[in-house]
Amino acid sequence: MRSTENEFAVAGYLAIAAAILILPSFVLGIATEVAKHRAPELSLILLIPYFVVTIAYTFAAIYAILKFRLLLNKRHDFHAIDGLITAIVIGVIAMTLYALPLKFFGLTGALDEPPLVFLAVIPIAVVGVVLGILGIIVGARLLNLPAENTSYYRVYAWLSIAAGICFVTFFLSPLGGLIDAAANIVLAMLFLKPDSEDPQQPEFV
Repeated sequence: MRSTENEFAVAGYLAIAAAILILPSFVLGIATEVAKHRAPELSLILLIPYFVVTIAYTFAAIYAILKFRLLLNKRHDFHAIDGLITAIVIGVIAMTLYALPLKFFGLTGALDEPPLVFLAVIPIAVVGVVLGILGIIVGARLLNLPAENTSYYRVYAWLSIAAGICFVTFFLSPLGGLIDAAANIVLAMLFLKPDSEDPQQPEFV
């Protein structure tokens, strides 16, 4: 008898969490910058929830994309983006570990000199562009999944391509983040769909 338990349910809920958390992360990030100039004593207080939300978002997003790789491997024997996902995870972790301390030093005034700000942002821009390119490649390769698979995969693929294009431009990164949030919702739908609804599952007679 086949178990009805969905091993990807947790990943589905975390994908939804990642989609939800990206908005307060943006808002808190902007709020800290506004507070720096209008209420400096408040900026460091706002930094605490910003760090918490950003770390929670990063964990949820990484967990979801790693589980997505496993889902593709198990349900469809699809391995074309395995290495790309590993690279994306490494890039996201590296960017987060760099960006959070950078945010702190920026709010304390340690990076107020224009040359320092420019030099500090360069690594984030480079990693962001690389992640955008990887996202575009991931989306393009996902489009090679057999046509009989659910359209959710194709929707996720096109959203990944659109978000990747925004990240590559760097200046459209906020829009890319919103598109990525939509992609996480689609990812959640893939995770929460029972195996039995997947047309790629083999039938035993």
